[in-house]
Amino acid sequence: MTAKRRLKRHYWAGITSSVKHVMNPISEEGASHAYKAAFCLAGPKIQTAFDEFSASPTGKRLLKDRPSLGDQLAEVAGAPDAPEGSFAQAYRDFLEKDTNAMVDTRKLASLAHVDVLAEQLGWDEDIAWFVERLANTHDVFHVLAGYGPGLAAEGGVIMFTFSHFRMRRGLLAGFLWTFRPRVGWRRWHQYLREGWQRGAETAEAGRLLSAYYEELLPLPLEQVRRELGIPDHTEPAGAVDWFNMKRYRRFLSGYGALDKEMAEGVASLNR
Repeated sequence: MTAKRRLKRHYWAGITSSVKHVMNPISEEGASHAYKAAFCLAGPKIQTAFDEFSASPTGKRLLKDRPSLGDQLAEVAGAPDAPEGSFAQAYRDFLEKDTNAMVDTRKLASLAHVDVLAEQLGWDEDIAWFVERLANTHDVFHVLAGYGPGLAAEGGVIMFTFSHFRMRRGLLAGFLWTFRPRVGWRRWHQYLREGWQRGAETAEAGRLLSAYYEELLPLPLEQVRRELGIPDHTEPAGAVDWFNMKRYRRFLSGYGALDKEMAEGVASLNR
């Protein structure tokens, strides 16, 4: 299994894919390049995360069962009868919010073609399944960590998520700092740093990457947060208006590469 993996970084391919992703982010091509960039630049970090995942009792059970998180989330998104106050209900409510930038990131995960990219890099089926599972957790992390829709919350959940891979905070924050929030860079930096710290605390207290989400979805949201050790969080007042979204319209719309359904969802940001 491990003999097939190439763990060294492929810097040039990663940088090239990063640029291509930024030029056309929310599209089939953009999604594919985003994952290729991550595979090439963060391969050893992903391998470390997978090793910890596969060594945990829940991770071993997940690898044996191989559930499809994307399929389960699709079922939850379309079900009107989720238990009141449940994780599933909170997830569905998040997807239905008008200002959600991504609408439903399961679609982007399906466009990433993780299996093809894993084959190109010589990675085996286990780690390809693991990464594809992670690709479907973005909106799940939004709900669990308490980050709502909007660009500011995207920055917070990105920092929250990547802290679990022990990546360099400065490099990631450096990219996010290039955004121009109305509240100023100092407040924006503080918000991003808090997201990173909350993620790091969760990584120590729970095991977000190895959680069996398919079994947790029917449970009360607050119970799931406690079980996973997620610190409390309250979004700052007015955070959804920290950015002038018209400035990012072309970026978020994939420079015209979106299909009608996704384009309408992104357009809601500019109402």
